Amino acid sequence: MIDHAAFERILNDDPSMITPQDFIRIETIEFLSRYKIVKVGMLFQKGRQTIKGQPHAPPVLFQWEMRCTSCKQVSVMRTAKTRLLSYIADLHAGDRASYCQACDQIMDQQKEQRWRHESELRLAAVQPNTDRFIESYLDPLKVWSKDTEWRQAFRNMEGHWMFRCDQGQIAARVAEMEYGEFLQTPYWKCLSREVRRLAHYKCRLCNGNGELHVHHNSYQNLGRELKSMRDLICLCADCHETFHAERRVTSVR
Repeated sequence: MIDHAAFERILNDDPSMITPQDFIRIETIEFLSRYKIVKVGMLFQKGRQTIKGQPHAPPVLFQWEMRCTSCKQVSVMRTAKTRLLSYIADLHAGDRASYCQACDQIMDQQKEQRWRHESELRLAAVQPNTDRFIESYLDPLKVWSKDTEWRQAFRNMEGHWMFRCDQGQIAARVAEMEYGEFLQTPYWKCLSREVRRLAHYKCRLCNGNGELHVHHNSYQNLGRELKSMRDLICLCADCHETFHAERRVTSVR
């Protein structure tokens, strides 16, 4: 049995120790929380128990009681001294809640429900923008005016895609399309023009400036090219054909 009166004398005068063999009840924990943790820490056994022949001594564990902030039920804990002292320090400061396992699970479930609800609200907020993006940029029959300023059109499309729509839905819509249809969309035409501009209208392999194509190095980000522009490369028609011919030979092998 731990003597609170003895504790009071110790905390105000000489330090002593609490050993792992003591079962520290919640009343004792709450009593200790009246004092600063620097003083309380002096009451506990220091260091680890060493066993001859073992390179690392096992941690010293204390058995103690914790009161749940939510349901007020008392749970038995078995932890290292640092966890126990942290709980006492939180009680002393009065600025942090501690929960039993059951309440902790309930709170995790509530957090998940809130996250799902917030995700649904965000999705509902961006859905109209997503629909407009698909209508404006992923319709292969849609033709833009010859007077369209393509650089500004790319910036508008990039901003729309990055900040105001569901990128997953857009990628899924592209995945449903035939590749030939995809190449006729304003999205691809605008994107490929930007890739050629960044390449200074020259082939990245031979530096030629004839008929230029835009090639996918990888199709893993199809529909997400605005997030991974490095997947695209500007090639002249001859280098593009050579590249695909070598790939066909490699696949046959």
